[in-house]
Amino acid sequence: MSVESIVSNEYTAYYRSIVPEISKDFISGELCSSQGAKFAKKFQREVYPLVARHISVRSRYFFEHSIELVKRHRIERVVSLGVGLSLLSYWMSKRVNNLKFVDTDLEDVINARRERFEGLGSKHKTDFSKFEQKPFDLIAQDKADGSLSELTKGVPTLFVMEGVSFFLPLTTLKWLFKSLPSLDVTSAFLFDYWPDYVTTSKVYQSINKDYEESDSGKVKATFSIDEIDQLTGRSNVTDVEVREAEKMFSDRPEMGNANEIVAARFRSLVYEKPKS
Repeated sequence: MSVESIVSNEYTAYYRSIVPEISKDFISGELCSSQGAKFAKKFQREVYPLVARHISVRSRYFFEHSIELVKRHRIERVVSLGVGLSLLSYWMSKRVNNLKFVDTDLEDVINARRERFEGLGSKHKTDFSKFEQKPFDLIAQDKADGSLSELTKGVPTLFVMEGVSFFLPLTTLKWLFKSLPSLDVTSAFLFDYWPDYVTTSKVYQSINKDYEESDSGKVKATFSIDEIDQLTGRSNVTDVEVREAEKMFSDRPEMGNANEIVAARFRSLVYEKPKS
């Protein structure tokens, strides 16, 4: 795995750990190397001062809303797509019993994840091997016209895709949201995206160049409401902006100025099991 890939996956782990009063994640920083922390601090200092708060709000929202979706729709399986170094499965397992967790990403990321988690498990007396770690390349699956069904194992499944959609070609996003309704089980999907109005933000403008092109095709970084509705469908949708989410978890919001943040939105969808 390249140094660049390792460091990029460490950023969010570091950011979650320095605002634990919101993220409620006190250990993610242990997954981050000194080099990863150094680059994360540099990005925060020079590009996005509120990034740690942004990531912590997102992480907390994904955690709380995932639990809500699991309970409301009797979900039995939680699959993280592009999991990176997320500890979502670990924290959810402490709140909800009898859930099966599958954490997926590119093979080199999964290998690095296994290595990092060995030390973390020993320190915190947790067997991280109970969380299945599975290589799963979304772009390759799209190109091969693959299926998400192998990840559901025939039971109601929640898919979580945190901080990933900005890196995927539009063709892959279309494949993904076309695949979900065709599953023969009830499924829910939680992800974040950038609405088109973020383009006026100075912070967004400074980082936008990193999201214009991927190795596999054109990345559509932002979506209007009509575009995101067309992509995902409009039924059984919850859609919350990061500033709204911050107010759920803090009495002293700091993200009110749209020019100082990337005002991401968090969207969930539910696809009920097809009737026989």
